[in-house]
Order: sequence, then C-alpha cells, then structure tokens
Amino acid sequence: MLLVIAGSVIVVPTASADDVTAKVFDTPEVRYVWMRSGPGTSYNTLGQLSAGTPVTLECYSYGSQVNAPYGATNIWYKLKDRDNEGYSGARIRN
Repeated sequence: MLLVIAGSVIVVPTASADDVTAKVFDTPEVRYVWMRSGPGTSYNTLGQLSAGTPVTLECYSYGSQVNAPYGATNIWYKLKDRDNEGYSGARIRN
C-alpha cells in the first residue's frame, strides 16, 4: 500500500510486509511527535521523538483521529526497536 505524507510517497507496511525505515519530520509549530502505548490519544504517552529521529515502522493501525500538517488522519504507525514499542501518528516520512 502507498501513502502520501507531506508530499512524500512511502510504502506503508502491513503485518506481513517488510519493515520500513522513516524519520520524524517537523513543522513550524511542532518539532516532535509523541510515542504512545497504543494507536490513539487516549493511550499513555511513552515519550517524545524529536524531528529527524529515525524510526522503523513495523505496521500501521487505525486509531483516534489526529490533526496532521496536511490534514487529519487516523493512521498510527507501530514503531519497532524502541525501548517501549509504541505508536505514533501523522508526522513520519521516509
């Protein structure tokens, strides 16, 4: 599956697909993303990931809707290889 985020086309991994390496990107208003324990804003925060941080996207899930720089989305990416594997929304690209 392909997804356009911030003008970049990336391959969105599914549970059976290969992992994708991407980076957190910033906007003038926000220079980080929250990592959460599940795919939504009601889940506990596990920490922040600063702009430029490389991440490995294991898969994606649909969760609560969040505002993104280029529109609202309910897609949350599961981040692999973190101390606490968590989820992050909207501002990740390769």
